[in-house]
Amino acid sequence: MGQEYEPQNGFEKSAKFYLEAAKFALATDRDRLAMHLYRAAFEVENAQDKTPSPEVIDGLRRAWDIACDNSDRSSAESIFGELSPFNSTQQNEQAVLRLQSLALNQLEDMGITESDIENIATAFTGELDEDETPELVDSLKDILENIGVAVEQGDVELAVRTAEAEKAGDGKSAPTLSEGLIKINNKLQEMRKHKGEGNSDNPPINYRTLVGFDNALKRMREFGFMAAGDDGFKTFVERSAAMHGVAPLSLESSFLFYGPSPEDVNLFAQATASEIGIAVIDVVVDLDPDGNGTIKLAGPFKRNFFGGPPDYMSMPTPCIILIENIDHLQCMFNNEAQAIKQQGGYQQNTMGGRSMQAEIIGYLKALRQRPGVFIMATSQHTGTLKNPLLELLGPLHELEIADPQEAERLDVLAGFAEEHPSFMDMDLGRLANLSSGLSRRQLVEVSFAAVESSYRESLRTGRYNKVEIADVLFNMAQYLNHDTPLYKQVEDEAVAQLYKDIEEEML
Repeated sequence: MGQEYEPQNGFEKSAKFYLEAAKFALATDRDRLAMHLYRAAFEVENAQDKTPSPEVIDGLRRAWDIACDNSDRSSAESIFGELSPFNSTQQNEQAVLRLQSLALNQLEDMGITESDIENIATAFTGELDEDETPELVDSLKDILENIGVAVEQGDVELAVRTAEAEKAGDGKSAPTLSEGLIKINNKLQEMRKHKGEGNSDNPPINYRTLVGFDNALKRMREFGFMAAGDDGFKTFVERSAAMHGVAPLSLESSFLFYGPSPEDVNLFAQATASEIGIAVIDVVVDLDPDGNGTIKLAGPFKRNFFGGPPDYMSMPTPCIILIENIDHLQCMFNNEAQAIKQQGGYQQNTMGGRSMQAEIIGYLKALRQRPGVFIMATSQHTGTLKNPLLELLGPLHELEIADPQEAERLDVLAGFAEEHPSFMDMDLGRLANLSSGLSRRQLVEVSFAAVESSYRESLRTGRYNKVEIADVLFNMAQYLNHDTPLYKQVEDEAVAQLYKDIEEEML
């Protein structure tokens, strides 16, 4: 292609450079490389805050065609987001149809047909004909229970055996949902083989995978936790429980975990629930700035397609009900009570004919009264809950998940460095000392922001760029109170480090 296109001579070029490079890639049958180069040309002009030229837009359209022709739905969706402002209404409509076609093709590769998708849509809209009901129920059972539940629980062997038996019995050669299950199982096996058994990218959340919670974990020993992996302590807990006539794990009272960082508190609560080893029903309460709340449920229960909460009688017991951000739920109740008061006592009822508070409390009480159901909850503050939430929780253990101490912050940074080798050159002790007041989540965020910045700079310049401690300090400063001596110290350290880095580059 010529020396002008060699990376070391032309890494930092204009959009025209990338367009020419893309044409060369197409001429040499490297379509996917051309797609990325066309997108790079667009990013160069877009980063300069000017309207991309017609040539760049045409290149982006070529990238779109390449992604679609290669069935690369992920890239096609990203390109569509960049291209849509420059499309006509008709072009956008055609692009959406093409994306839908890519999605359907991917589902069909898994054995899920267009008819199956229509059945699910029918169930959600509630348009059920009496004659269609048996077939629809069977279809939903195959798709949602076998695929959604059996695969999530790792119990695909039973589903596959059933699928193979069905296939052998009818003798049909046309693709079926059963064949779809077999394909899904084969895909899972390929993924496990590729990753390696026991080498998951997302290890389970439990006390053995938590980092930076030493003080909180010590508190949990008082309730019989921390026995997993410690045979001596496990034996001691079992013997002590037998002598006192109590359960090894203290679950008769509810647990309320609270602290300044909701992310840290929720993570610790999730690990605690996982440590017990029984089913977990996760109730996540979110609140927007106006005080409007949403409640999301996750867990091993049957979905209700036609409105209302899931069937709590289908939930396995024993189980843990984990209510994340229960203080948000209290805020929702307070807002509803205030609205009723302002409306002169008029109550806006739910579909069930009751107030929102009565609806939610009634549902949670129905869960709570089942044998073997225990409650854990999280909150940012303590002392904010009122009846009937306090009555629902019953006897309560309140445990504070405070911001990490210096030793815990060092553990968090060391754990982060293990996953990001470029971070190992950092003075972790210095960072741990300067990051007082940051939560564990914030500490990871500022560290990752510095790593990502260094990585992007490496791609931009075409050479490896190490992670600079000044970047970490600058990111850290945004979370600190600007009126504190610590902020002044971090700011001074960041500026001094920046000057030092500049001097080293000039030498």
